[in-house]
Amino acid sequence: MQSAAKAPYRATFRVQNVGIGQVERAAESDYVFIPDFSNQYKQMAIFKVGDDVRQDILALQLMRLFHNIFEQEGLELYLYTYRVIATSPGCGVIECVPDSRSREDIGRSTEVGLFEYFRHTYGKDDSIKFQKARRNFVISMAAYSVALFMLQIKDRHNGNI
Repeated sequence: MQSAAKAPYRATFRVQNVGIGQVERAAESDYVFIPDFSNQYKQMAIFKVGDDVRQDILALQLMRLFHNIFEQEGLELYLYTYRVIATSPGCGVIECVPDSRSREDIGRSTEVGLFEYFRHTYGKDDSIKFQKARRNFVISMAAYSVALFMLQIKDRHNGNI
């Protein structure tokens, strides 16, 4: 079990995009910000302490480079990255990918295997929706496997797949 001092902490925030005009007005002392709840969305982040996320930043930059190379060659491999910010050599903030679930989350929420989960979520296995979801998953896993092999990243497990 991890020490509480080193365990990552995941938090959810309500985020609202604002324009430069709102930011400039907010700098004035008498400005009152009125949130637009219809224009907000949830964003999750993981706060890590005791882990140097600068290596993650470098690896993700290389993953973006791989994505760009694949895209230039006409390959849509669903190799998407997330953002990481190092706040100090031993701390950082990691963006959670919106509307995603880890393999571990899926396993905890159901007693069936991945195929049955896909069938329950996307319909019959001969449906277009199921076929597309399965194809996207397989292509994404293949692309990540190749990229992670090239980068020699070996800490993949169901919690981060």
